[in-house]
This record gives sequence, structure tokens and C-alpha cells, in this order.
Amino acid sequence: MATLGEKLKAANIARAEAANKAEIAKREADLAKFNADDTAVRNELTRIKTVIESAIVAGRTFKAEKFPKWEPFNTYGWPNKTMVGKFEAMNHPHFHAFQEFFDWADENGLVGKFNYEWDGGGVESWFTVTVEPK
Repeated sequence: MATLGEKLKAANIARAEAANKAEIAKREADLAKFNADDTAVRNELTRIKTVIESAIVAGRTFKAEKFPKWEPFNTYGWPNKTMVGKFEAMNHPHFHAFQEFFDWADENGLVGKFNYEWDGGGVESWFTVTVEPK
């Protein structure tokens, strides 16, 4: 027959294992969400690059694209200023994807811009994406 100490030890081990499994499951879920969000950000930036390329190749004037502000883009945490040539919201979880857009622009002789815009009444603000020649 197990002693009280042995039973307590076994119960503590079981609780620790359950906590570890829960932590692992949470980390896996967080990683899956991060990856899905990263894919959404990259897909939107790829779409914008395609629009830019198509307009330039066809000789059309490229109109600035309004950038989504909901999750995972989360523009609410971005600096309230226009970002030219580099992505300045360094604490954004998908910083690398945005900076790759600026790198792509640079490699193609362009300067990428995320323009901070607002309605003038303090109700709404947003970013538009555009490029200019170097």
C-alpha cells in the first residue's frame, strides 16, 4: 500500500504533467494563429505588390491601396506618421513581412510608403500603401 507521501508525490507529478500538456497545447495554438495571421499579412502585401506591378507595367497610374486595419494587420499600434522606405512599427508581430515589402520596393527601384491618413475629424484614421520611383 502506498504511503501518503507517495500518493502526494504521484498526484503532484500528474498535475505537473497535465499543466505541461496544457502549456504545450496553448503554445501550439498560439503558433498556429501566428502562422495564419502571418499568411494573411503576406497575402495582402503580395496582392498589393501585384497591383503595383500590373499598374506600372501597363503604364497606368497606381492608386494608393487602403490597408486593412483589423487583426492581424493591427494598424492601431503603428506610429501615427507616414513610413517611407522602412517599416517603423518594430514591435508589430509581423514586422518582418512588412519590412520585406519595403525591401521588395527598394530592389525594384521604388520607395515604399505607408501613408498615415485620417478623416480630419478625429474619428477614423488609416494607412494607404503606395510607391514612388527612387
